Amino acid sequence: MAGQVNTDGANGVLGINIPSLVSIGASGPYFHSGAVQSLDAVLENVTHRSLGNGGTDTLSNAGDRVKVVKFLKSIDLTTPTFPEQTMNQAKTLCLP
Repeated sequence: MAGQVNTDGANGVLGINIPSLVSIGASGPYFHSGAVQSLDAVLENVTHRSLGNGGTDTLSNAGDRVKVVKFLKSIDLTTPTFPEQTMNQAKTLCLP
């Protein structure tokens, strides 16, 4: 049931183990099929970037996409993690 903690080994409240973003800029190819070679190309895909938000494209501005890619490429082992309190507050954002 949505909102309940999964007890069979998955970490997320929805039973999903979300992959780490550490070194995501060096871990292509992307998508389940490996069809996209760069983060830039991932964000060029309007269909993928507008899924899950009613079809609204929140990254239609090319400059914003460049900033997101720069941010993602900056995530490495020296990047501080979010405090647990912040993560607990964010859980409600992920629930249906």
